[in-house]
Amino acid sequence: MPKLNDALGMKVGSQPVKRVYQGSTVVLNGIENLAPNPSFETTTTNVEVRRNLVTRPTAVNGGWSSNNPATHVISLDATVTRRAGVSSRKCYYNGTAGINVAVLSLYSVGSLTNASVDRLPVTAGTAYTTSVYVRASYANTRYQMSASFYDASNVSLGSISTGILTTTLTANTWGQLVQSNIVAPANAVSCFLNLNLYTPSAQANGAQLTDFGWATDICFEAGSAKIGDYFDGTTGGDTDLTPSWLGTANASASVLNGVGITNHTSGVGVAKAFSSTKWKVSGTKSLRLSSRYAGTGTAYVELSNQGSPRGLAAGKTYTLLTTCYIDTPQATNITTARGVQLVHKIGPAAYVTTIGPQAVNTSQTATNLRFTFTIPVGATEWYLRIQNGGVYGDSDVWFDNLMIVEGTYAGQYRDGSNAGWVWSGTANNSSSYGLG
Repeated sequence: MPKLNDALGMKVGSQPVKRVYQGSTVVLNGIENLAPNPSFETTTTNVEVRRNLVTRPTAVNGGWSSNNPATHVISLDATVTRRAGVSSRKCYYNGTAGINVAVLSLYSVGSLTNASVDRLPVTAGTAYTTSVYVRASYANTRYQMSASFYDASNVSLGSISTGILTTTLTANTWGQLVQSNIVAPANAVSCFLNLNLYTPSAQANGAQLTDFGWATDICFEAGSAKIGDYFDGTTGGDTDLTPSWLGTANASASVLNGVGITNHTSGVGVAKAFSSTKWKVSGTKSLRLSSRYAGTGTAYVELSNQGSPRGLAAGKTYTLLTTCYIDTPQATNITTARGVQLVHKIGPAAYVTTIGPQAVNTSQTATNLRFTFTIPVGATEWYLRIQNGGVYGDSDVWFDNLMIVEGTYAGQYRDGSNAGWVWSGTANNSSSYGLG
């Protein structure tokens, strides 16, 4: 006579044993993981994760022009470089010394010229961020970055500037300058970028020919904060992303593309969800979630809603399991970050948010999350989400091993890859069943 535990993992043909009876009494119920593609192994088409709008990310193919070639002398320097083999733009001042005389003074930084045909495209009301690497032959260089905007009739709309700020850079050391949250004014369609470097105090007479500034590697991206380090169509620096040029190499905009995940896409305009091999619990991949939102508590992937319920229904209770990983702690440390939540409403009533558990905000740490929730009877809308929750430029968050079970479930993660479990359809892209 077989014991009850022997039924765990039994199959009849290719189908799982969904429940075990003693006579007409159910003595062991099966389990269904409602989540399709639960360990994020099945991928789809590319997802554009970042776009660098500059067409001359370095000076090797033109641009990065002097504001006054007679007094601000520029050259292409193959000796002082930030990246091997990529020349930088060098500049020195050949005029009368003074306190706010620029050692380096450039316009069309990142574009061929400041003419309308070469300017960088922008959308009015959208925030942008510029990041550029600089170096000076002296310590504590001061700097000024600005963006000059134009409308469709080529009328200037003015500039947005950082003002003159001071760095703590040591002499002859590369450092990155950032101008964040540059909001394109009304009617703006294009812009060009400017960069000045100054000595920390009044330049002494005779120092003009010995004070030098260098610049290279610029990004100009949509977003209110810097998302990541420099990239162009050749250089990416992230193993989950593939760089490419949108046109001619070193003379066009560039993108970093990730691989999308089947059945799990991010909320439009709030996040980027893509496949990652940097961390995982099972299989070979996980879901990586990067914020693209200016406000906190958003940046999500929607797992189920009333329009695409995926087996969920109002009036029922469910348990969600997943593992969330943090590589670098988030600056956004709120309850709706790095976790799960349910948002619902009944008719014309206000939306109600039920906040589930969240991962600890600790470097290189994975947290197992378990969220038992009920979609209320009569709910006309519901949204079950896993959350990054941070803002533009905040750290990415990883998820793996997603399980959604009807009822209160205290067991471990399971899917069709586990012993005794089968997929209801395509492996790694359907719900799955088992007894344990």
